[in-house]
Parts: sequence; structure tokens; C-alpha cells
Amino acid sequence: VGVGVDNSWSSAEIGLTLFLEKYFPKGKILGSLKGVVPWGGLEEEVYKDGVFLVGDAGRLADPMSGGGIANAYISGKIAAESIIEGNPESYSDRLKKILGRDYQISTLVKKVFYSLKREELVEVFKDLSKNLNGQYLEDINAVSALKLVLSVSPRLFGVLLSHGGIKINEFIRKIVS
Repeated sequence: VGVGVDNSWSSAEIGLTLFLEKYFPKGKILGSLKGVVPWGGLEEEVYKDGVFLVGDAGRLADPMSGGGIANAYISGKIAAESIIEGNPESYSDRLKKILGRDYQISTLVKKVFYSLKREELVEVFKDLSKNLNGQYLEDINAVSALKLVLSVSPRLFGVLLSHGGIKINEFIRKIVS
């Protein structure tokens, strides 16, 4: 089980304990591994002098979920294609073209999510849980997840404005239109 938190390791341990108590009451914590999710790579240099940074090495984990397998696969594939085509310098641009939009949305969602008060989070997740129709939020791509959240919880526009400002609102309107 992976538990993601801001920067308070004790809250991760508490979260894991509560998760086990609720879903696996007979379960035990056998060990733990703590670390930082490597994200933010699309804003950095991911290719130089024949060296490609892919997956976690390129800091390409999803900013919100922390998931890295899909982006590792995608970035590895793009690097291989760039090499095969004899154009390794195209790697960074191709990576941004393919991952960029979802990555921007995930970064935005993370920024807003971590700025919300507990009460606001509870209300948003109450709204969401009624409308997922058996789907898990992590099974939906960033654009459709954002559209779902905004359609299910219109109050989120107000929350976005109060926590992220008008630029975030303009960005979201552009993405979902």
C-alpha cells in the first residue's frame, strides 16, 4: 500500500494505520519505505548530449497521484523512437507534446488539493463518490477527471478562485472547453 502526504512522515504512518484498520483489520505493517515522488521534470532539461532522462530519473511521476509507471513507459518509448529516427533532440518536445496537458492539469489539481481545508476536501469527495459509477478516479485521465470534478462539484470553481486565483480559473476553462 502506498500512502502519499505532503511532508509530514508521521501523517503517512497514521494514514496507513487507519487504512489498514478500516479495510484490512487483521493486516500488519511489515515495513516501510519513505521517499519523495520525483515530479516536475517537464519543466526541466530531460535530454542533453545523448543522455535521456526517463521515468523517475526524469522526474516524470504524476504530480497529483505520484504514479510513475505509465509516464516511465511513455517517456522510454519516446526516447527509443527519437533514437531510432535519428533525432534524439526531439525527445523533450515530443515528451511535452504527449504528456504536457495531463501533466499541467495534474500539477494544477495538486496545487489546489493541497491548499484546501479538510472540510472543503470532504465536500468535494462526497460529491465525487456519488458520481463515479463504479470507476476509480485514478482510472480516468487528467482531463476527464477534471471535467468530472467540475461537473459534479461546481462549487470547486469558487474554491479554485479562492485558492489558485484567476489564472487557474482561466486555464481550467480553456482545458474543459
